[in-house]
Amino acid sequence: MNIPERLKAGDTWEWTDSLPDYPAPTWVLKYALHKTGIAAIVLTAVVSGTDHKVTVSSATNAGYGAGEYQWAAYVEHADGRRYTVGEGRVILKSSLLTAVAGTDNRSHAQKTLDAIEA
Repeated sequence: MNIPERLKAGDTWEWTDSLPDYPAPTWVLKYALHKTGIAAIVLTAVVSGTDHKVTVSSATNAGYGAGEYQWAAYVEHADGRRYTVGEGRVILKSSLLTAVAGTDNRSHAQKTLDAIEA
């Protein structure tokens, strides 16, 4: 799967997956992203020949919270079949362009270290 390891909220996300066993348009590829405390975010790929192209606009993902998300990629067929084709983790970073006063952009590790040292 070609989902990047890191994504930034407020940027356009794009990648293409080739799945020879599950070609588009016969199969539809979807990604479910989940972080504790929120409902799953579902991204649906569009047809690009026999490949699956995922595009998420900056306006769509600008409000997604920063943090580590688990993802699962799965394909669906019109006849009801569904198969998981990949799983992993992605780090979603917040955009500095939308930061408000008081935003703390330190990593969890840095916050913990600073607390210990204090």
